[in-house]
Amino acid sequence: MPPTRRRRCAVSRRACCSSSASARRSPPAPQTRRRRGSSDSRRLRLRPDARRLRKGFPSRHGCLALFRRGQSVAVWRRDDSHHPVAHLHGAGVRDDATVRRPGEEGVGRDGGAKLHFGVVTGYPEEDPTSRSLLRACAALGTATALAPASIRVEVDGEEGIRLRFGPRPVEEFDVLLLLRGLGPGGDYDVQLLAYRLLEEEGHLVINSLDALLSARDKLRTSALLARAGVPTPPAAVVQQSGDLADAFARLGSQVIAKPQWGSLGEGIELLHDDDRGRARAAELLEDRGALYLQAFVDHGGRDLRLFVVGDRVEAAMERRAPPDEIRTNLQVGGVGRQIQPDRELREIAVRAARAIGLDWAGVDVAIGPAGPTVLEVNGSPGWEGIDRTTRRDMGEAIAWHAARRANESTGSGTRMEGG
Repeated sequence: MPPTRRRRCAVSRRACCSSSASARRSPPAPQTRRRRGSSDSRRLRLRPDARRLRKGFPSRHGCLALFRRGQSVAVWRRDDSHHPVAHLHGAGVRDDATVRRPGEEGVGRDGGAKLHFGVVTGYPEEDPTSRSLLRACAALGTATALAPASIRVEVDGEEGIRLRFGPRPVEEFDVLLLLRGLGPGGDYDVQLLAYRLLEEEGHLVINSLDALLSARDKLRTSALLARAGVPTPPAAVVQQSGDLADAFARLGSQVIAKPQWGSLGEGIELLHDDDRGRARAAELLEDRGALYLQAFVDHGGRDLRLFVVGDRVEAAMERRAPPDEIRTNLQVGGVGRQIQPDRELREIAVRAARAIGLDWAGVDVAIGPAGPTVLEVNGSPGWEGIDRTTRRDMGEAIAWHAARRANESTGSGTRMEGG
C-alpha cells in the first residue's frame, strides 16, 4: 500500500489514518466471507468493552471504513486506546503498526486469516509473563503454549530433519517465541540443540538461541557491549586465585562479584579490596571455578530498567534498592517508579539489545559519575513488575513485534509455509 496522507477525522477529532482518496488508489484486498444477515457494523468481531463505543465511533469514521474494506490501516499511538480500529479488531494501538483485516494477503503462514504463534514455555500457567504473552498473541491470531520437553527431532535419510512439538509439526507456526525455553522436564542439552536446528532449518525463532545464550553469559555480554561501543563497566573473569590481586588493581577498590551465568540478582556480592574482600573472592572462586568481577558503579542505590522491543524502548522505570542492599531487583524488595528516559538513554538501551542480538530485552542502566553505563542485558526478562509500574503491556508490544517479523519473513521468502 503506498504512503497515505493523514488527515483529521471529523468524527473522532483525532488524526485519521488515511484519506478516502488514498483508499481508492489502493489495490483491492482479498474479501472474507460475510455471514448471512450480518450488518456492516457487525462484520468485525467486537470485544465486549468495545460494544459501548460503537455510538461514539460511527461507521463513517474514515479509519474504520478503510478497515472494513480490507485495507491496511496504520494507526498512531497518540490516537490512544479508544481508536475504533483497536477496539473492533481486538488489538492495541501501536506506533506505525499495520492492523490487517483477517484474510488480507500476507497474514498467516499460507496467506490465511491468522498468524500462528508458538510460545515456548515450560510454565504456561504459573508464570505471569507466559500468560501475558500468550494472551497478547491470541489477540492477534492463534497462540499455542509449547512445552520445551515436548519437542521432538526426527532425522530421516530421505526426508531430512523434521521437528515437532508433540504431534504438531513446527511448520504449523509462523513464529516461535522462546520465552521460558528450558524445563520443566526433559533434557536441556537436547532442547538447546533442537532450538538451533529450528533456526538452521529456516524457522523464525525469537529471541534467537545465540542471543539468549549471550545474554545469559556475563562475560560474553560485557565483550559484545564493549565491541559495539556501548558504555559498560570494566570487567574480568578470573580462574586462579593468584590473579585476584591484579583484578582488584585493575577494577578498583570495590568490585561486584556475579555468577557468570545467572539472573534475578542471585549470587551478587559487593567486595572490597581488603583482606576480607579478597578472602571472600577466593572462596567464591573455589566454589565456582571461575569468578566474574565487574567494576562497581556508585549509583546511589538506584538504577534504571529499560524494556526494549525491536528498535524502541517500550517502557522504563527507576528501581531503588531496599535498605542495606545493593541489588535493585524488584524480586529482592526493590521499589520501582515510572520514568521517561531521554534520547541518550533510549539510544543506549536499543544499542545494547542490538549488540547482543535480542528482539526484546530488559536493559539495566546505572547513572554513575561518568554518565549512563549498561550493567546487564536480560534476554528473558519478566515484565509483570514493569507492566504494573508503568501501566504498559510488554506482552502486547512483543506480540506486535513478532507479528511484524513473521509478515516480513513470509514476504521475503523465508521458509514459513507448511510442507
